[in-house]
Amino acid sequence: MNQTDQSQIKWCELCRHLSVKFATGARLYAEAVALLAANAPTKSWSEYKRLLHAAEEARRGSEAAGIAFEEHLSSHHETVQRSTRATG
Repeated sequence: MNQTDQSQIKWCELCRHLSVKFATGARLYAEAVALLAANAPTKSWSEYKRLLHAAEEARRGSEAAGIAFEEHLSSHHETVQRSTRATG
């Protein structure tokens, strides 16, 4: 297997890992918001604030995972474009 094939395999593994982190983060955020919305009217103020904090933390985690995934894809596409120009 040559160098290009090896880097493509590593990219696929990293891409898969980052996409799973992003999808999981988005799911956790959606679940936290649903829990907050469903329970807000029946909870005490302190419990509402705890649920709100959990939803905000999940949002930040989802955003961070999304940014990492997007940056990785962007760097991969830039590498492909550079190698296309070099061989083109």
